[in-house]
Amino acid sequence: MAFIVLVTRSEELARREERLVEQRGTNARREAEEEAAADAVRARAEAARSVELAEAEATRTARLAEAEAERTVRLARAQAEAARETGEARAQERAAWLRVHTEAGVGGAEALRALTTARLAENLPRIDSVTLSPDVLTGLLARLTGETPDGTR
Repeated sequence: MAFIVLVTRSEELARREERLVEQRGTNARREAEEEAAADAVRARAEAARSVELAEAEATRTARLAEAEAERTVRLARAQAEAARETGEARAQERAAWLRVHTEAGVGGAEALRALTTARLAENLPRIDSVTLSPDVLTGLLARLTGETPDGTR
């Protein structure tokens, strides 16, 4: 009888061990399912956060672009206004220049020639230095004083 009780207890232990292994498997599966569900929730939250960040960045970028466009328009308007005012000032300056020369008795052709020479001088490139040889300088001084290169007037 002790043998039967021992076998019965062994069978009972085997059944209990089998149920325990089965319960551990069920628990492990449940833990894996819960972990997967938690991962899915975290992934959805991260995706939503990423979308919100992208939308915020897009809004910020759009606002920056609008501000830059407005600044560019204001700058262009200011430059156009400055160019218009500069043009008006130049026109007034030339009109005054012509009026003064006309009042001083300088004829129309001479005044026009002088104005053309002034305009030409404005548009010439800048000359940093000029080297004059003695013979060129002598001829230039002779012309300015009215003498000929040989010293006679």
